[in-house]
Amino acid sequence: MKAQKTQKRRKIIMVVCLIVIAITSTLGSLIVQHQLSEKQLLAITTGANMTNELSKLFSTALLSGKEEVDLSAFSMSDKELTADLVKNAYSEAYFQSPYMIGTTERLKNYDETTKIATIDYDINEWQRKRKQVKAHRKVQAIVKDKIYYEMDDLQKAQVLNDYLCETITYSKRSELLGTADDIRNVYGAIIEKKAVCLGYAYAYKALMDEVGIPCVVVVGHAREYHAWNKISIDGKWRVVDVTWNDSPQNKNQYFNLTDAENADHEQYDYFVLSEYVADYIAN
Repeated sequence: MKAQKTQKRRKIIMVVCLIVIAITSTLGSLIVQHQLSEKQLLAITTGANMTNELSKLFSTALLSGKEEVDLSAFSMSDKELTADLVKNAYSEAYFQSPYMIGTTERLKNYDETTKIATIDYDINEWQRKRKQVKAHRKVQAIVKDKIYYEMDDLQKAQVLNDYLCETITYSKRSELLGTADDIRNVYGAIIEKKAVCLGYAYAYKALMDEVGIPCVVVVGHAREYHAWNKISIDGKWRVVDVTWNDSPQNKNQYFNLTDAENADHEQYDYFVLSEYVADYIAN
């Protein structure tokens, strides 16, 4: 009887050990995959489409979740490195970094004496990285499935606009617990398939970046605060509003437009550094 109990304990211990080994192996594999994907994210999104080095620095910080950014290394005088310039550079990084998740479009603080900028986040590091990696992989999968070698840039832009219109539901409130802010980012649009205009715009920029078509997120006013995109086709900027294209009334009426044709949208001047806004005129 005693020998049977001992043998039973051994079997239980062996099963437990096998379960622990399996869990450890799975976690290790996930960590390796996660690290590899994060390296890919850093490689493809840090400073992408930024007009200046200051915005590139903020883009790197936003992508990695850095809370304090030291600007003292910039060779600019106190008169040049003003609080307004810093806030404008941060805004560009915020709008032009599609995998940025977990913060707001306003810089928390900039101390002109120490030259330290502070960024506030409402998501922990593990959550941010998980969402960035998952969204990036999905973007790669979409491009692989939808884009073919013989397509020109305009065709690629159209196909990916159509994909987002077909898969995203416009929603001002996420029905998933604790994910309300995701409707304003690429994760909400690509993974949860629920988004407001900013989520649509980030998703479209992420896809355009993946296929190598120059693209910016633009913000302004169109009935209300609104976000859309501009893409460069054959060296000319054109307007694409995927949110408004995702409508039975407007289906694809806001694709490949000039600024004049998009006159019902008022564009603000802080989506990139103000001095470069004129470089993105669509005419």
